[in-house]
Amino acid sequence: MGFFYRNGTAIKRWVELLSQTYVQRLAGELISSHYDNRTRDFSVNYYPSNGTTIIFANRRDNYPNGIGINVVPSGVLSITEPEPNYFHVVATTTDRPRVMVSFTRL
Repeated sequence: MGFFYRNGTAIKRWVELLSQTYVQRLAGELISSHYDNRTRDFSVNYYPSNGTTIIFANRRDNYPNGIGINVVPSGVLSITEPEPNYFHVVATTTDRPRVMVSFTRL
């Protein structure tokens, strides 16, 4: 079985599996990262450093009703979406505590 039906449309299951949320570029030291294929929940734990972490999150296929983004501890990271599906995460403090960024479906 391929990625497409005979009529040329993509098989949704494959699209969902291959378009999971992930860290594309990490500015810091990774502790852990997890993506749940069933719920589409994603989390990354790391020690941030200077630079920009980029997280890819496919809004259309994985978060059709929006994305809930949570940062723990609050106030230590800034998150923007300069282009669709690409989230830029930057440390806002010179403190570099362990942080967790999570994405959930709304």
